[in-house]
Amino acid sequence: MREQDILRFLANESSGHDCDDSFLIDHELLELCRKFIKKNITTLKDIPFELANTIANIYYKLCLLTKVNIGAAAWFPKFSDLNEDFVGNSVQFIKTYNKLKADLISIPDFVKCLREFDRNKEPELYNYSVEYVIDCLKYDIENINYKSYEQRVKERNSKKNKIREISNLNYILDI
Repeated sequence: MREQDILRFLANESSGHDCDDSFLIDHELLELCRKFIKKNITTLKDIPFELANTIANIYYKLCLLTKVNIGAAAWFPKFSDLNEDFVGNSVQFIKTYNKLKADLISIPDFVKCLREFDRNKEPELYNYSVEYVIDCLKYDIENINYKSYEQRVKERNSKKNKIREISNLNYILDI
């Protein structure tokens, strides 16, 4: 696995070709990711597929971030410690790092709130909440509280081709 490919995956940058990002799977990191998810949210099995896969990818991206020798997830690197390929794009690195950390902090709360809904009694509220969380985590829709559902759908559709995730990662992790 090349660091350049990992860094592009982390930043949702185009790989230059359309392919599944499953070649980025590192089996050692899968176990670390599995433990991390179990510790923070227990399981992904009770969460709708797209959201569960997005959460799995966020945790995995943070594990990959530590693997590319940038440093521990809780540590913010010094400029001199950044990978040579990323130095020229340090703003993108900071944005990627901050987004992953913010998502990691918010995921347990999002999941807790979703689990408090009764899917059978309030399916519309539950489904709306799931889509809202996906818009926050996966599509990073800015000022989401000030946008209508229709505006969010339009923005989501415009960003769909720019999102890089490992398909079925939540099934691969099997948690």
